[in-house]
Amino acid sequence: MASCLAGIAVADVTALREDVPERYVVQSGDTLWDIANRFLRSPWRWSDLWYQNPQIDNPHLIYPGDVIGLQWVDDSPRITTLARSPEADTVKLTPDMAEDGVVRLQPAVRFFPVDQAINAIPREYIQPFLSSNQIVDGTELAEAPYVISGEEGRIVLGGGDRFFARGDWSQEGVLYEVFRPGTTYRDPVTDAFLGIEAIALGQAEIETLQGDVARLYLINSRTNVRLGDRLLLSERQTNASRFIPSTPPEGLAGQIVDVADGLSMIGQFNVVLLNQGASAGMEPGQVFDIVRQGAVVEDPMTNEMIRLPEAQAGRLMVFRVFERMAYGLVLEATNTMAVGDRFQMPAIRNLP
Repeated sequence: MASCLAGIAVADVTALREDVPERYVVQSGDTLWDIANRFLRSPWRWSDLWYQNPQIDNPHLIYPGDVIGLQWVDDSPRITTLARSPEADTVKLTPDMAEDGVVRLQPAVRFFPVDQAINAIPREYIQPFLSSNQIVDGTELAEAPYVISGEEGRIVLGGGDRFFARGDWSQEGVLYEVFRPGTTYRDPVTDAFLGIEAIALGQAEIETLQGDVARLYLINSRTNVRLGDRLLLSERQTNASRFIPSTPPEGLAGQIVDVADGLSMIGQFNVVLLNQGASAGMEPGQVFDIVRQGAVVEDPMTNEMIRLPEAQAGRLMVFRVFERMAYGLVLEATNTMAVGDRFQMPAIRNLP
């Protein structure tokens, strides 16, 4: 490949893998992270080297069957969609019955829906966190409407039940998410309040409203809803296909403060909670290295307790951001990790 890249900007060339393919046909089940890893030594530089081919409809979306490859733009290599999936280019013929009784075929437009574009990261691992659990401040949750009774006096509710809630319903919207306060997070270094994880229980819609008391229908529930549980407006679901691997701002770093699902150790495809958020410049798609804390051992000669050096142990991508916290998905792991491990700017080298 070296002879083909003579005269190309060094920064662009060094970003490419030595075994970079000239072309790759996108497969069903691929993710943008998978494809970025095929082409780049540093997959988070995808947005820097991606060229939105103006000859391709929706050039920022990638579909199964698309041909991805290198194209030279302004004497620099760029990754782009070289050809749209043949299936997407198919012209569908529709019958049209004329007055003379002869059936004539007419072309009709065929297109891929946006939701068929490949996802940036494996969606099945983050789906429950895209529009359910939230990180909120204490005031927001304390001032939210709350459940006061189930129909016929029930105190434990499930999907299909009707119930009553009291509160301020002045915000627009009839679809609500029912929450229960979960863990309260504080910064492990400064002890500053970061937020409360609101655990999503189910969705409900308002049927009638009289004063500050609403009658609601519990559309679905992940677990039982009880008296005192809170209601917040349901958010629009984040689309995982929109996450673009990217480099975080210089110096942005922090610690893992928790891992989802009550796990004690962290591995590939686990969801972790981070102690940095939008106020620090965190955005969905940013990639970080996870640095494992060195173990504390006793020096056999001096009996001193010594902490061993840190070591890179994994890599994560941020997929949902709140004011002072964020959710991330561990994409790569070379060792087990734990709460308290640090995340930082990604190193140029790939993990083994």
